[in-house]
Amino acid sequence: MLLVHAYSMYVYFYLFTRAGLARLDGALLEAAASLGAGRARTLFRVTLPLLKPALVSASLLTFMTALASFSAPYLFGGGFRVMTTQIVASKLNGELRLAQVETVMLAALAVLGLAAMRRADRVAAGSGVRGIAPARRRLANRWTRGLAFILGWALALFLLLPHAVLALVSFVPPFTWTTEPFPPVLDGRNWRSLVAQPEHLRPVVNSLWMAAVATFAAVALGLTAARLAARRRGVLAGALEWLIALPWAIPGTVFAVALATAFGVSQPWLGRFVLIGTPWILPLAYLVRDLPLTGRGALAGLRGLDPALEEAAASLGAGRWRRLGRVVLPLLKPAIAAGAGLAFITALGDFVVSIVLYTFDTRPIAIEILSSLRLQDLGMAAVYGVLLMTASGAAFLLWGRGEAR
Repeated sequence: MLLVHAYSMYVYFYLFTRAGLARLDGALLEAAASLGAGRARTLFRVTLPLLKPALVSASLLTFMTALASFSAPYLFGGGFRVMTTQIVASKLNGELRLAQVETVMLAALAVLGLAAMRRADRVAAGSGVRGIAPARRRLANRWTRGLAFILGWALALFLLLPHAVLALVSFVPPFTWTTEPFPPVLDGRNWRSLVAQPEHLRPVVNSLWMAAVATFAAVALGLTAARLAARRRGVLAGALEWLIALPWAIPGTVFAVALATAFGVSQPWLGRFVLIGTPWILPLAYLVRDLPLTGRGALAGLRGLDPALEEAAASLGAGRWRRLGRVVLPLLKPAIAAGAGLAFITALGDFVVSIVLYTFDTRPIAIEILSSLRLQDLGMAAVYGVLLMTASGAAFLLWGRGEAR
């Protein structure tokens, strides 16, 4: 479980650090070098302090995601129990009061962790100056370039090995690879089945449109909430930051049950409508669960902006919306791209919320993978895994190009 969590969550640090480096002013590094600071001193005294908001945001997301993780313990935990799976087990055994106690305990731990991380975030947050990002520097020494080449490819192969195995299994016919070290038969019948049978293609279409709708809405709401929190002080700003991060503090199964309860009856005067069984309950759940990704990314980016830039635009006669579109959004593009990419990928492969709220017609890719595994159809499960992997890679490339512009 630790290996799965580390392998799947290191991307938080990579993307937020990449966005932070894109906002870094190269003049600061040049100034440190001109004052005699070496590479190590510049890294620890200049670069890392400027990256603290991004690193703290990534730490918060990793902590909350791991604490509320259900998929890895459910699939790989065996007899090792964690709170998320124990809550479900207690409910299935009819021990509702015990499940409620476990839910409160897990939520309390998550809230305490959130409070600690927010305190660290406030200490780390500081105003940054957006200038020209540091230029890439070519390694002069031939041996250093060779060593960097070998280490880079070794790390890439290690990270891509599970993906390569998944792609290989997608071409293995059902029940043909048992005890052999290599697959005895490889063909494309699993992929042909995906295209030939509409019921196999439906989960892919469901996941794509629901993730896209949830991501678009999460970016809009997250940016709005982050901007309000960054521009205000006091109780309102603190409350907004708490609301942005709280969806990760609530276990996914508990969150899904709460949504099912809230939108299982029709009470329009209380804002409650019957969404259970409709195609909109899952995008709504993904939207709320993705708010920490888009909101925290936007908040970290806003805290790294120099307020004087927007003040200068206002002094030149630019209105609120013009300042937002011509000054704030272009400077926030790396942070928004990182948050949107993570939100889309998270919604695309969601399992925890989906397993409670899906119907047969709205089942996403993650649920279809579980169904294929239960039927021992590893090839079809691998096909869905490859599609999920490809869609995630395309999202990274798309938003990566947006960052570069």
